[in-house]
Amino acid sequence: MKRDPELLREILFKIEDDVDVLTQDMHTEKNRVIHGHVELLEDDGLVECDPLHNIAGVPIKYRSIRLTSTGHDVLDALRDDDGTPAMKERISMRLKAMLPYAPTVVDLLLKLFGASPSP
Repeated sequence: MKRDPELLREILFKIEDDVDVLTQDMHTEKNRVIHGHVELLEDDGLVECDPLHNIAGVPIKYRSIRLTSTGHDVLDALRDDDGTPAMKERISMRLKAMLPYAPTVVDLLLKLFGASPSP
């Protein structure tokens, strides 16, 4: 699976709006891809979830899924992004200040904004 920054962003907004992130058709490849991206968000501390899998191991729904405090902070930064290089730099600086203890999360977010990761 290739990481899709736009899908990561879409998932975060859906979770915030309390909308199901998985499709209704439980056996789709799309659900596997979505679940893989949810796992990436969970790995980076942006969401917490408890997936329910079918007998084949495919995620069919989440018993619970929520944004962490860091996830909410990231969404606030995403909302402020107007796409300009200056805004991306301001967001990058804000994220670096907000998450000095989690450089991998910062690097992921910088990639979402198209900025260079920290050295």
